[in-house]
Amino acid sequence: MDVARQSQVQGEVTRLLGQMKQGDRTAWRDVYTLLYQDLRGQARRYTWRDRGITYSPTVLVHETWLRLQEDSLQAVNRAQLFSIMAKAMRCTLIDGLRRRWSEKRGGKGETVELDEAEDLAWREGAELLIALDASLEELDQLHPRLAKVVEWRYFGGYTEMEIAGLLGVTDRTVRRDWQAARHFLMQRLASEVG
Repeated sequence: MDVARQSQVQGEVTRLLGQMKQGDRTAWRDVYTLLYQDLRGQARRYTWRDRGITYSPTVLVHETWLRLQEDSLQAVNRAQLFSIMAKAMRCTLIDGLRRRWSEKRGGKGETVELDEAEDLAWREGAELLIALDASLEELDQLHPRLAKVVEWRYFGGYTEMEIAGLLGVTDRTVRRDWQAARHFLMQRLASEVG
């Protein structure tokens, strides 16, 4: 999307979010329509990265959108909405992994036969993603901006420039935040998974 079009969409989303706050019930649907392709691209980056994910990008966008309640949505612009969506997508994926994990351990649900190597790889990937989620929650309590950088870069697929724009900082600051966050997470994951 070119810069002029992106700016126009951002302005329209901000306007629609303002209308939502004033009680316009159709604004939520209009925001969804306006951002659907962007959200689908974000979901595609999630599902492409992890083979253990059982959602298609379309299903992930729909599931995530349904999780959000328009009445409790606190976003005032596109950047905040995408931040909320990235976190909601992460939660949707983690909940799906936990459900699948439970089923594989004999919980309710249909057991899917996998060969041993594939099952082991899936379990290791699921464990890592669940541990990453817990570590990211801990990082968010200590350093919220660092957690946002990780969430937006790893889960949202945003570039350093996009993240810098969303946070109102320089690319260099985002790179430093990314390095600090990676160091923190690697230490936590080494102790949890290792």
